[in-house]
Amino acid sequence: MKNLLRISALASILAVAATHPASAQTCDYLVTCFDYLPEHGYPDPSWQYSHQCCDLENHTTIWYVYIDSADGWHLVSSTIPP
Repeated sequence: MKNLLRISALASILAVAATHPASAQTCDYLVTCFDYLPEHGYPDPSWQYSHQCCDLENHTTIWYVYIDSADGWHLVSSTIPP
């Protein structure tokens, strides 16, 4: 009887775990990006890399922050794979 209860409990746990989708990976461990910075696909060769930041809206896009010669900041994206 004890084995039947253990198997039943384990089956219940596995059934609940199977119905919940895997969580998407986030970049919340990084600082949050300013939402007004211009976004680009690629950095200009003259820009200097500064740091990474996490997208304010979706929390799954890491933006690489570059600084131009006039001290303007620019974002270049890289999406985290699921």
